[in-house]
Amino acid sequence: MEPAPWSQGAAWAVVIAVIIIVIGLRPDPATVGACGTMLLIVAETYRRLTG
Repeated sequence: MEPAPWSQGAAWAVVIAVIIIVIGLRPDPATVGACGTMLLIVAETYRRLTG
């Protein structure tokens, strides 16, 4: 059974929303850097799993 086409976009929307909320709560450079690194790791992992 294949996932619904919207589920991939929804997953990315949740990840980005969480990062925006965390940066909004703690807008210091360390938090921004950690969130950016986390987003890059998630994107690379997704690329490897789907590629």
